[in-house]
Amino acid sequence: MGYGEAQMKVKVPVKDLLEKLEANRATHIRIVQEARVGYLEAAQKALSQKMKALKAGKVLSLNFGLSLPADHTRDYDTAIGMLVMTREETIELSMDLYQQYVEDRWGWKRHFLLSNSGYSGTSALLAGEDPNEEEV
Repeated sequence: MGYGEAQMKVKVPVKDLLEKLEANRATHIRIVQEARVGYLEAAQKALSQKMKALKAGKVLSLNFGLSLPADHTRDYDTAIGMLVMTREETIELSMDLYQQYVEDRWGWKRHFLLSNSGYSGTSALLAGEDPNEEEV
C-alpha cells in the first residue's frame, strides 16, 4: 500500500484470536526451552574445552562466542492480557496486527529464529522458512 492509503482491517472474534495467540505463544515457548537446553549444552562443552586447555597451561581467550537464547514471550503475554481484559466480543485488527497475532509474523521473528537456531532444532527448521519472505 502506498503512503496515505487506508490499511485493510478485519474484525475477528476475541475468543478465536485469543486461542491463536495462545497457540503461537506455546510454540514460541517450546523454541525458547529447546534453545536454553541447547545453549547450556554448548556452554558446558565450550567451558570444558577451555578448562582442559587452561589446565594444560595454555594461555587463551575466554571468549566463548555464544549468544544467549532470545525470548519474546512478554510480547505474547501483553497481547493475550489485553484480550483477556477486553469486554468486547470482537476486535478490529489492522493488517500489521493480523500478521503478528494470527500469522505469528512479528518484526523480531526472523532474528529470534536465527539467533536460536544454533540451539533449537525447531528454530533452525522454521528459520529456513523465512517468515518475513513473501511467496512469489
